[in-house]
This record gives sequence, structure tokens and C-alpha cells, in this order.
Amino acid sequence: LACSHIKVSDGNGCCVRQQRGDVTLVGVHFHHAQMGILTGHNGGKIQILDSYFHDSGYDESGQLGHNIYVNSGTLEFVRSWSIAARNAGHELKSRASQTIIADSLLASLNARDSRLIDVPNAGILEVRGSVLGKGPRSENWDVIGYGLELRNGKRTHEINTVAIRGNSIYVDRPQGAQLLNVKSASSIDFTEKTVIGNAYTPRGNTHFDSSEDA
Repeated sequence: LACSHIKVSDGNGCCVRQQRGDVTLVGVHFHHAQMGILTGHNGGKIQILDSYFHDSGYDESGQLGHNIYVNSGTLEFVRSWSIAARNAGHELKSRASQTIIADSLLASLNARDSRLIDVPNAGILEVRGSVLGKGPRSENWDVIGYGLELRNGKRTHEINTVAIRGNSIYVDRPQGAQLLNVKSASSIDFTEKTVIGNAYTPRGNTHFDSSEDA
């Protein structure tokens, strides 16, 4: 299923809107819409497999959009790509209680995006076996944001853990980048990564200054 150029007056035009229940998407290609996927506040489980998202974000309506925006339920993003979100949108934004990203690519390329992964309400975040690429025009300092929209320390989800292991991350942003910006996590596992470019790399990971060195 291919879908593109979805646009409505309130800026929430999307290829798939999940209001409630479970949804599985396999092999979809969503691009150049105000948003690729948008879920409501009563959604169930959403699985995205072997799919490709790119070049979505807000337009002249002024409403901010993202390639993928999940507001509830749980999210699995597996063997899929989300790249080149437009106009300071995120490649993937999830308020789900559990967000799992595996064997996937999330990258700015040369787009003016924001974070590659934004999980503003915390919850369970797992990223494994994936490639994350921060491009030269990306507006946000963070590669991954977690728990940054929680108010007054109030938690939304019962379990709030971060496990980001076995990934490759490259930073082409001239100003550098912060790999992980976390608030309100009860545990953080940020290891077994290869990092290329201008970014502080914690212990337990491998760092190269440039792609030539790598």
C-alpha cells in the first residue's frame, strides 16, 4: 500500500489514523503527507513491519507533524525505515506505554527534522540492531529524547525503562549532538553501540571521529 500527499485544514492529514483497536501494517510506503501515521488516545497495539516512511511533516497550515506519531497503546517498529521528516518534525514520536524499534533505520538525511526518536511520556523504550543517523540540517540537539514532556515529575506509565543496545549511530550535524536526553527513567542501558561523529560517547560503546575512521 502506497499513500502520499494527504492534507486537511487542521494539519492532521495522515495516511493511517488509528482510533482504537489493534493495527498491523506490512510493506506500506507513506510519504509527503502532513503525517504518515497518527493514533488517537484510545489506540491499541500498532505493529509496523517492513515499511518505509519519509518526507512527512507540517505544511503551510502551521500544524507540526511527524513521519510517525503514536499517542497511546503500544508500538513495534521492525525492519522499517523512517527518514527525512520535514519542517522540524520527528522521525518517530511515541507516547505509547511500550515502544520497540528493531532492525530499522531512522535518519535525517539532509532534511530539517528534529529528534530521530522522541518518547515524551516515558514508558518502555527498546532500540536494538538499528541505524540512527543525525543529519547536518537537523534542528534539535538530541538524537533521542525520553520523558521530556512529563509535568511536575508526574509519570504517565507504570514502567519507565530505556534499553538501547547494539545500534549504530552517526552524527553529521556540524554542531554535534546529544545521543540521549532522558528524564524520569528508572533504569538506562545505553551500551554496545558504534558511534560515528561529533557526540559524547559513554563507556561501553565504540566511537569513531569520522566515517573514514570507521
